[in-house]
Amino acid sequence: MSGGEFVTRPDRQCGEREKQSFLKGSKKTFVHKSFPNSPFFLVLFLFGIFLSVTGEKRALTFSDLPRLPNNSVLSTRVLSAQLIGALFFSGFRGMIVDLVWMRIDTLWYTCRYYKLPPLYEFVTSVQPEYIDGWVMGGWHMAYNMSLSVPKSPNLSPQLCRKVEEKWVYQGLDFLKAGAMMNPESHKIYFEIAWTYYHRLKDYKNSIPWFEKSAEQKGAPYYVVRLIAFAYEKMGDRESAYKKWVALHSHPSYEDPSVKKIIDDHTERLKKL
Repeated sequence: MSGGEFVTRPDRQCGEREKQSFLKGSKKTFVHKSFPNSPFFLVLFLFGIFLSVTGEKRALTFSDLPRLPNNSVLSTRVLSAQLIGALFFSGFRGMIVDLVWMRIDTLWYTCRYYKLPPLYEFVTSVQPEYIDGWVMGGWHMAYNMSLSVPKSPNLSPQLCRKVEEKWVYQGLDFLKAGAMMNPESHKIYFEIAWTYYHRLKDYKNSIPWFEKSAEQKGAPYYVVRLIAFAYEKMGDRESAYKKWVALHSHPSYEDPSVKKIIDDHTERLKKL
């Protein structure tokens, strides 16, 4: 008889008191046989805890992991992400994120966008240094989720616009939380800037985020040119012209194709 399997004798009718006593004994047998009282299992369990803890301590010494921002005000999201990843999942974070990301991929290709935001939240909480989790999550909220709102039936145009705008700003808040966790990521700064610039047409607010992105190591050269375009789109042609002129000393000016772009826009604004 396997542990936990309840078998009665067909030739015996148990009274209620005998039956309850038999059930209690069966439960004890189940626990005893399912979880053997062996030193081997205890050692194995403790060894697993040891590997998990030491693995996390070693991981926290890697230079590419996020560092808490150097200011007196710490977001609860920053603290919770550090605690969730380090205390609860430890060295298994990468494996867990891979499994959740597979689920995200499935939902994405079946257009079930409404189920994605909580998964992006989970991924970035477990592994906050995973840049693509922040970028894809913020972009999804600001674009796919918000643009699917006008297609919703039985909603007034006014309510649709309100819900659409709410999703855009939720995406921005998500990205800004990612920027706090990864202050040296030009990708996250750029995604924030582009959401203001392209999605909201808020050129003024896009500029400081483009500038932050351009300051980071590895930022593409076209980011600085978008700053000049943003100034022009908000009607500040003088600042736009000055930015194009300043780009003559930018390293990208040595590229013939980029040089032509900068020269053309400088001359165009000079004539206005």
